[in-house]
Amino acid sequence: MQASSTVIGNYLIDDFRFMSTDRSIPKEIVHKAHTNLGVNISYQKAWRAKEHMVKILHGDIVESYTLIPRFFDKLVESNPGTCTALEMDDSGHFSASIKGWKYCRPIISVDRTFLKCKFVGILLIASSQDGNNQIFPLAFAIVDSENDASWTWFFEKIRSSFSERANLVIVSDRHLSIPKGVLRVFPDVEYCVCTKHLLSNLKLHFKDPLLDKYFFSCAYAYIVEEFEYHTRCMESVCLNIRDYLSSVGFEKWSRTYSRRRRYRIMTSNCAESVNSVFKDLRELPVATMLCSIRDVLQKWFYERSKAASTMKSYLTYWAENILRLEHEKSRRLLVDPISTTEYQVTDENQQFIVKLNVEC
Repeated sequence: MQASSTVIGNYLIDDFRFMSTDRSIPKEIVHKAHTNLGVNISYQKAWRAKEHMVKILHGDIVESYTLIPRFFDKLVESNPGTCTALEMDDSGHFSASIKGWKYCRPIISVDRTFLKCKFVGILLIASSQDGNNQIFPLAFAIVDSENDASWTWFFEKIRSSFSERANLVIVSDRHLSIPKGVLRVFPDVEYCVCTKHLLSNLKLHFKDPLLDKYFFSCAYAYIVEEFEYHTRCMESVCLNIRDYLSSVGFEKWSRTYSRRRRYRIMTSNCAESVNSVFKDLRELPVATMLCSIRDVLQKWFYERSKAASTMKSYLTYWAENILRLEHEKSRRLLVDPISTTEYQVTDENQQFIVKLNVEC
């Protein structure tokens, strides 16, 4: 018994209507065609059946590109202040992201993911973190490939949409095109590398189970003495690791030597987390995917705005909780004044000098 990919797609479409696209894989269609229809089909036919279902459910992949200008027009019409750009390929920025950026920490994490539709492409993502320690999506772009031109164009659109900001830091993995684009567009910005990606690169050259512990202790150290101590620990198990990390630049991955405040953001995790949220959309036609991203952002911003309206203080819930925990820990400290701005703080068997007139 034989059946065309169109017939199979039409018959099985209800089975996939409410599934994520990642689960609608050809091998599952092969299985359902055999189980439900009693026919054996090839992987290629199953793939064509899947494309047919995607077309019915989410629109034609080719025609989707022609819908992008109209989508951008409607996006701007319904969200005044939204910035969009279309140059051979496409990108868009949500107005709530632009308005909320000034309340975020001046750190942008960037990441990318591969699209899985017929014409593939790359989805570029930029995110930050707001005052409540929540991931705050800033910008998205669809480009043909990941290269110098694509990243430079993306950063140019970010600058034109959000303007420049003092003491800005941009964090990413070590793809060579990213720092090139950052330096071309933001010459005064501090470019830093994601500590998790750097650790993954380290593990290609150094093999020791203690490396993770020592490296992160080193990356998150505040003072030089602490940094040097953990560096020596790394050197004790991984010979020449200091030279490798020095070649990267201590200021690019360590809190001790950073020339800008890092606000506890040492990785590109927030951009990668946004990437993970949208992973099921990568097989959709681009206009449908952009519309789905907009729907998610609209829901996030509404829920956060609603939660913010119930706040009773200037501090966010996250910040208040941090202060509460720190206050509890401070109750065991013994504080002796040295002057009006200098104090000796004793924590069990450790002593520290705290100077309140010194900027960190």
